[in-house]
Amino acid sequence: MANILIAYNSRPNDEAHNFFQSCADEARQACADLGHECSIKTGNELTEQIIMQAMDSHSLCVFASHGSSNSIVNENEDEVISTKTTNYVFNGKGLYAISCWCASSLLPELRKIGISIFVGYNDEFRFSDNEDVFVNCALSGFRSFAEGKPFEQVQLDTLASFDEAIRNAENNPNPFEKMLLLRDKESLVFYGASELTFVDLA
Repeated sequence: MANILIAYNSRPNDEAHNFFQSCADEARQACADLGHECSIKTGNELTEQIIMQAMDSHSLCVFASHGSSNSIVNENEDEVISTKTTNYVFNGKGLYAISCWCASSLLPELRKIGISIFVGYNDEFRFSDNEDVFVNCALSGFRSFAEGKPFEQVQLDTLASFDEAIRNAENNPNPFEKMLLLRDKESLVFYGASELTFVDLA
């Protein structure tokens, strides 16, 4: 099993709509480039029941949506993955979450049920008008993992992507871009065995 599930908030009037859409597009392109099959869930399909059923036949979920310390939510603020939902299908699998706060209380819950790898944030994820830079940084680890690199290298590649963007932001007229990149980098949380690769997921 080597399928990847891409879930994202596609509500047009959401202030982060373009960012979430771009993250999903980037993940989908990476799958195409690397020969991975992927499925897309968004809109009315972004529910706990549908995502849990989909994870039966997928190894990794890339989720771009709003979140809290306890959950990742859909476009109606309903909990999709949370400390209160049934997450047993993530046993032996992975969650790559571009979602605020989700590494706080949700990650410990997922660890209890045996999730193999997790990438997420323990603070608010912020981005500037230069969204492409933030999308690239947020998805850099996913690309590395999908390429077959061990999780330890995935972490290094992700941090290196942020470091490069932070250096480049020195010349950006927007004074907040560097600050936001630094904040996002510092709130990154990785969980998983250092030698684990994509093919090791259930």
